[in-house]
Amino acid sequence: MKKRHYCILLLFLPIFIAAQTGQESHAKAKAAFQKGDYDTWFAESQKAAKHKIPESLYYMGLAYDPVYAKSIKNPADKSATKALGFYKQASELGYASASYTAAEMIRLGDGVEANKEESIMYYKKAYIQNHPKAANAVSQLIGGANYVKWLESLVQGGNYDAARELGTLYITGTFVEKNPDSAMKWLKTGAKNNHAGCTYVLGYMYRNGFKEVENGKVELFNEDKDIPKAVECYKKAANLGSWEACNNLGEMNMQGLEIKGNMAESYKWFKKSCELNNGYGCHMCSVLIVNKHVTGTNEEAQSFASKALQLGYKP
Repeated sequence: MKKRHYCILLLFLPIFIAAQTGQESHAKAKAAFQKGDYDTWFAESQKAAKHKIPESLYYMGLAYDPVYAKSIKNPADKSATKALGFYKQASELGYASASYTAAEMIRLGDGVEANKEESIMYYKKAYIQNHPKAANAVSQLIGGANYVKWLESLVQGGNYDAARELGTLYITGTFVEKNPDSAMKWLKTGAKNNHAGCTYVLGYMYRNGFKEVENGKVELFNEDKDIPKAVECYKKAANLGSWEACNNLGEMNMQGLEIKGNMAESYKWFKKSCELNNGYGCHMCSVLIVNKHVTGTNEEAQSFASKALQLGYKP
């Protein structure tokens, strides 16, 4: 039995070593790029791309792309066609930026043949891979009504990011008439499946006075808001990883308007937001310590403030 296990280990050892080598080359490429050493960046990206590291395949696309790499000498033979080939490979491996860049390139015909239908396909891939700009591109290219139908089909396939998008569209009246019944229906679908975003927006609806009445109807009650239910949704969403919900809970506890104020609770939720890499959450942790609302050292406050800046938050 031991000999058989040893043989299996020998069988998979080259695959493990290759994967490790690819990741090491990718790490070296990223470090070189930050230093402005583009020759090393290209050389190491080439090595990592051979091991199908998605981000390195995307880097290779950027290196060959005449639009993005004008000032980078290596490779000298820029080629939009080659760049697109690398973008497509990275896209197939789930890399959202590659999908979006490929879609833009194909839509605009930047060095390749323009093709609206193919660009839509890649924009849709980018949306499914959570690229922040893809939703707008898809809706513009296929039209609002078709966009809504497409989102519905995604939800039926288990994509609950699309359920949050649908809920938001029905709340705001974008592409559709405002319809709180439909908004709550889609958000509840996602919330039942533990989707953080849907659960957060559901809490937003309760906090802003939307309530279910008879026969599944949802009505707005400006003076009778269900704050306990909103808080319940926010807490669930926060524990599922929503920094938006964390920040709302932090603010509610800090302000003490809708719920009883509790600075320790406020700090707890802002800290969780910071741990989820939200700059505002980090900033508020620093503010609470500096203003002595919670116990903490100057070093801790400075650490939170530094992280907030690193994450792009500007007080």
